[in-house]
Amino acid sequence: SLKPLHWVKVTRAMQGSLWADAQNQGNQARAPDIDMSELETLFSTAVATNASEKGATKRGSAISKPEIVHLVDMRRANNCEIMLTKIKMPLPDMISAILALDTSVLDNDQVENLIKFCPTNEEIEMLKNYNGNKEMLGKCEQFFLELMKVPRVESKLRVFAFRIAFSTQG
Repeated sequence: SLKPLHWVKVTRAMQGSLWADAQNQGNQARAPDIDMSELETLFSTAVATNASEKGATKRGSAISKPEIVHLVDMRRANNCEIMLTKIKMPLPDMISAILALDTSVLDNDQVENLIKFCPTNEEIEMLKNYNGNKEMLGKCEQFFLELMKVPRVESKLRVFAFRIAFSTQG
């Protein structure tokens, strides 16, 4: 592939250029002799060889973040991460608030969102069967693992939501 060429229109041909030579020869219908291989070598983008590519990827991977493992569907995981950023609370604090049914920490909307993002049975099984490094899992998967530590988490969250709704009606 070639480098992008950012050029400015020349209004008059410079002496000794390809265009000046074409004007000097008159209106003869002859294409100028252009060495295409030289043009390609001068304007082509740098292509790495296989040996240097391997070295570059090794160096790049050592510098870049380790690969994050995603087990949950990407759309659900992205929506879950968005919900978690809206709550703006560390996972351990959130779990302790759920266990304590602490209405001063979580409001009704937050609890309803947590109910929507409780792990399904398939997701629970998938996470239980995961034998890799749990630190490498995505935010959504780590959130699900924390929720799985709470016994009957979905039922507990529904009771929490009911308690909040009941206290606001009284």
